[in-house]
Amino acid sequence: MLEAIKKKAIHLLRVWAPYLVTVAVAGLILMISFAANHITPFGNRSFAIRDANIQYLDFFAYLKDVMSGNNTIHYSLSNTLGDSSFVIFTYYLSSPLNILVVFFDKSDMCTLLSLLIVLTSIFAAFTFLFFTLKRFPSYRTSRPKLVLSIILAVLFGCSQYVLSQGNNVMWLDGVYMLPLILLGVFMSVNNRGVSRLLVVSVVLSIIFNWYTGAINILFSGIWLFVESAILYITKKPSIKYFLVISLKYFLSVILAIAMSAIILIPTLMSLQSGRGAVELDKLSTSFNGDILGSIQSYIPGVSDVNASHILFVYSGGLVILLIIASLLSKKTSTKYKTFSLIFIVFVLFLFYWKPLFFVFSMLKNADSYYYRYSYVAIFSILFICRFLVEYGKIKKRDIVKGATVFAGILAILQFARTFHPSMTYLYCIFIILLSTLISKSYKAPKYLFATIVLIVFELTSSSILLIRNNSQNNVTEYREYSKTKEGIINAISANDDELYRINETLTRNMSPGRLTANYNESLAYGYNSISGYSSDPDETQRRILDSLGYRKNGDNMNIVNSSIIGADTLLGVKYIISDYDLPGYEEIDYPLTDEIKIYKNKYTLPLFALFNTGVSLEYSNFKNTFEYQNAIFKELSGSSLNIYEPVSFETKYAANDVTVKLHLPEHAHIVYGNIEWKYEFNGQIRTNSSAIDYAKWLSPSVFYVPQAEDTIHISINNNTQDPINQQYYYTVNLKNLEEITKIIQNKAVHANYERSDGRFIIKLEDISKEESLALLSSIPYNTGWRAYINNKKIDIIESEYGFLQFNDIENGELILEYQIPGFMLGLTISATAVLLFVIVNIITKKREV
Repeated sequence: MLEAIKKKAIHLLRVWAPYLVTVAVAGLILMISFAANHITPFGNRSFAIRDANIQYLDFFAYLKDVMSGNNTIHYSLSNTLGDSSFVIFTYYLSSPLNILVVFFDKSDMCTLLSLLIVLTSIFAAFTFLFFTLKRFPSYRTSRPKLVLSIILAVLFGCSQYVLSQGNNVMWLDGVYMLPLILLGVFMSVNNRGVSRLLVVSVVLSIIFNWYTGAINILFSGIWLFVESAILYITKKPSIKYFLVISLKYFLSVILAIAMSAIILIPTLMSLQSGRGAVELDKLSTSFNGDILGSIQSYIPGVSDVNASHILFVYSGGLVILLIIASLLSKKTSTKYKTFSLIFIVFVLFLFYWKPLFFVFSMLKNADSYYYRYSYVAIFSILFICRFLVEYGKIKKRDIVKGATVFAGILAILQFARTFHPSMTYLYCIFIILLSTLISKSYKAPKYLFATIVLIVFELTSSSILLIRNNSQNNVTEYREYSKTKEGIINAISANDDELYRINETLTRNMSPGRLTANYNESLAYGYNSISGYSSDPDETQRRILDSLGYRKNGDNMNIVNSSIIGADTLLGVKYIISDYDLPGYEEIDYPLTDEIKIYKNKYTLPLFALFNTGVSLEYSNFKNTFEYQNAIFKELSGSSLNIYEPVSFETKYAANDVTVKLHLPEHAHIVYGNIEWKYEFNGQIRTNSSAIDYAKWLSPSVFYVPQAEDTIHISINNNTQDPINQQYYYTVNLKNLEEITKIIQNKAVHANYERSDGRFIIKLEDISKEESLALLSSIPYNTGWRAYINNKKIDIIESEYGFLQFNDIENGELILEYQIPGFMLGLTISATAVLLFVIVNIITKKREV
């Protein structure tokens, strides 16, 4: 009995030892690299740069609230003006690793990000080793091949992509799922059947992140041809065989996609109302990119994920040496060399031929983070290395030749076009040293250990450099801000349990020119907002905000870094968090910080109110947002008073500077300006007491003019002629604003918002059938809404402003429920596909028996 247990333990140890070594080495390299760069928890630096800093930390904090029952993915008023967060979840948050958020405070999201990168890196190393050991079983009789497989796995796990895309952590699940999917393809090709591994891994890859799941599916189709070509070279089966395996592959993928419909259908339907349109106008048949730049970038630590069309695929010196040596070796069969070269060229086509780049960029013009799918290139390089070692023969002189060729190419390119001089020449020397050790290890095993140590040193050095270039000091700042913001929101909520929204002129990341892209703090801290920034914004909401003075910026957001009192009043904004004085609002005495103030908007309108149906308003009929808002207030109140009144002004032009002199009336408590620019002139608007960047990326359109200041300077920094199309300056008549809003407030209808279910319960009373009344809400229109009065379904209309409107109202209880468009259809298809998969597996098992 004990002997049997001992044998079983020894067997398990032999099976799992390579994986344990791989995980340990990858983890050790990362820990050393983290500690060397003071990455949290070892210091104050984090991977929260670029979009991770702007978006993902807030998304993680939001997920923590969702998992604790304090918010919901179904529908949330924290998402801009109110929207489902299903697509935010499926794109940013559906990784199973994100469940770890429950163990972290909101102020520790930077540390969570570090842990996620470590885990995805280790998982990638693990699955790559699993792939290679199953794909190339000769490791059982060759210790060098086993060692090589472990090294390649560690290289994949700590690859350039993983460490430089840590700020896009949601894409990293696709990295560790890719080897499993491609192993499933290999099994399908060689077993002539439906691979359960292929189906399950495709489903999981889509669930973990549909974007990289789609990339992996596309590449799996290419891999079908790769494995078929290898099979043809080695065994030459019949054409019928390939037709059968191709059919079963496509059926397997279609089944997996159907099983994932619960994710895909609602996501794709939501994308159609936002940024989902295919950009066919961006498609061309030309080539682009810098192939020579990609070769020059094959050195440790070099990375710039925003470098236009440069493919970064650094995978260690050993890999490139073995590939070149195999191709130069006379002992390697020509057919294997030919296959490898064709495959390498084709992989380059994936990135440098625009039609393939367009397809792998999900039919969009992916003009940032080049290339988002470059991990498939890194996998391909590592695979070709292992493939050539499997089927080729490399002599000592081939290693030396390979080092000479590669170092020579790097040196010549560096001489011809400067890229990274010191690192390039140092790496050339390193390559020669590495080749010397490898060639010596052929006869002296002690050099093999030295070679491994040198490779680990290379990978650790590269990891340290990559992390240094893709991290920043912000952990303490984030922790302090997070705790302060939570305190502010808690203080507001504790004193007001009504239904309202909050706006803010201050976010965690503000440039000196008062620009920011941090528009997801409402999701992070659980309050109702008017701002948001994601890859899938709702265009109805963007149109609403744009018409009210919060302009559209790019495809992802509206600029809401100020407070426009009329717009905020219409949108139900009751509180404004600001770091500068806001006249017209009531300052709330909360013991917070000296820099941050909370203001209350006593004019704010309810989220639901009755009004008389009548005039139709189209924003395009008005010259500017101030006149448009005046018209809305008049229609809702029935009053003829104006809230915004135009201010006369004089303009003087000088070189790169425009001076505007305002003629302000005595009652000018609040003054706004709005400049329509013909094109961005990267300027700045200055008064005596403030300055904001203007007419550039992230800048607002409507801007606040500090109280009692009547002179504005507009700098124009790009030497363009007359970039200004039109200027508008208006003052707010607070007396009129108070009179008009009181009329509308008297028409308020009480609504109870059930956050956990994403629904509203509205009490309707004293409604006369003789009156032509409608119920209007500042909740944006969306096809997912359903409305019932006294259990009777009624129609929902999109008002002229883009809000929900209900005409068929009566006394009683109106229930407004949200259903994620396409969710039930996706659920039905997924359930049917899962059932079919189970039945197929039961039948298959019975046949095997």
